[in-house]
Amino acid sequence: MSIIYPVLAALLFYEIIKTARNAKKVLSNRNSNEKHRTGKMILVMTIFYVISSAPNGLLNFYTMFFAGNTSVVLAVLVAYASIFMSFLYCVTATSHSLVCFGMSTEYRNTVKKLLGFKEANDPSTQNTVGFV
Repeated sequence: MSIIYPVLAALLFYEIIKTARNAKKVLSNRNSNEKHRTGKMILVMTIFYVISSAPNGLLNFYTMFFAGNTSVVLAVLVAYASIFMSFLYCVTATSHSLVCFGMSTEYRNTVKKLLGFKEANDPSTQNTVGFV
């Protein structure tokens, strides 16, 4: 999954940037900027995911193939590294909503509406393109 996810995210990022360029011609500058920000958010989340999951995957690969041939010191280091990588993965997963909240206006409006800070019929929370 650590290999497939960045490839799919790069393809999604490319499509969003292509759509943003086309939107610049048809839609307002604000909508185009929102699409660029969405692309940046996907890029940031992909980088965070790769940083947090790839080392843990490498450690799992190492323990699967080389666990019987290692010294006690190396086994202890791998065990502690695995715990640290799991902690890093949890921190990244927890911060995901904060990053989305900071980078996406639509996400912010949805959270505010969900928590009751904005009314559901508020025009500023309506999607301007017409999709729900």
